Amino acid sequence: MAGKEWIVIADPHLSGEGGDVEAMVDLISQVQPAKQSILFLGDLFHIWAGPQKFHTPPVQRLLVALWTFKEKGGTSHLVVGNRDAFFSPQGSRASVHLPFDVISPEFDQIDSPAGMILAHHGDLVNQLDEKYLAWRKVMNRWWFRGLFQLMPSLVAQKVMFKVEAKLKGTNRAFKIQFPEEQWRSYVLEIATTMSPALLLVGHFHPEQVIETKAGNTLALVIPGWLENHRFVKISPDLSYETLDTLA
Repeated sequence: MAGKEWIVIADPHLSGEGGDVEAMVDLISQVQPAKQSILFLGDLFHIWAGPQKFHTPPVQRLLVALWTFKEKGGTSHLVVGNRDAFFSPQGSRASVHLPFDVISPEFDQIDSPAGMILAHHGDLVNQLDEKYLAWRKVMNRWWFRGLFQLMPSLVAQKVMFKVEAKLKGTNRAFKIQFPEEQWRSYVLEIATTMSPALLLVGHFHPEQVIETKAGNTLALVIPGWLENHRFVKISPDLSYETLDTLA
């Protein structure tokens, strides 16, 4: 991946209210496989699950576009978000039907000529959101995954949407404003323990990039693609620009 640009996309929430699958397919068609790779920072769909039996037609449509990108020599990474359920790291039997070169349940670490890029969805930034953090632990339990695997696909999809609606109500207060203090503590901890040159997170849907510096780490909160089809292009020297189209 040395020398490639990264097209960083956060929180498309495709198939949800305002989520536009065809616009994302169009963006992917504009990415140049020889010089650009794609990094999704989670919440790719409004709610979806990795196992093939749960894939809806919109999910299948997007995966076809990503397979086409891959066949042209393109590389894509997925960092798992809080609306992305039951994903296994790439290379496991459970992930062979997916086009992503890397699937990261927590942190994705990317080596670049200018230093290490560390990517995370961002849902662990606010440690005050206790109800959500408790739900996150349950969702990652093996028995919870097994329970859904036993359900017929349509039943499981309906249950997932109901769970998402309930979760949305429990943590609404934590989404009203950006948790500035929690964010700065998070960046400082990552800078101290992992020392990336660049830290990328999504989850919070800001209109513009939020930029924070700690030590030698530059941390960016990436705008939500859902609201304005906005994304960020990272150059090999780790400079960046915010875009809404590659055309």
